[in-house]
Amino acid sequence: MAVYTQVKQIKSAKSKPLVISVQNSHLKKTLVIAVTGAQDSDSSRNVFGTQFRRAAEALQIKTKHDGFDSSMIEMKNEDFRRFMEEMTNYQ
Repeated sequence: MAVYTQVKQIKSAKSKPLVISVQNSHLKKTLVIAVTGAQDSDSSRNVFGTQFRRAAEALQIKTKHDGFDSSMIEMKNEDFRRFMEEMTNYQ
C-alpha cells in the first residue's frame, strides 16, 4: 500500500493498463481481462470493451463478450495471438 501511495503522489507517473489472459486447455478457450491504470475519476472509463469488440470484428472471430463487465472477453485459444496483435492497433 505504501508503494501505491508514493506512486499516486508522483504526478508525472503515467498510469498503464493491466491485461491478464488465462488459457483453459480443457475447454480450449482463453479469457482476457483488461483494466485501465487511471487513478482519478475523470479518466477511469475503461475503453477495453470497445477495443475488444473492434478487434474481434476486424478479425471475424467468434467471442463471448457478454455480462456486466465489458472488459472481459473469451475466445478460442487459436484466436488469442491474432487478437492480441490486433489489439496493439488501438490506443
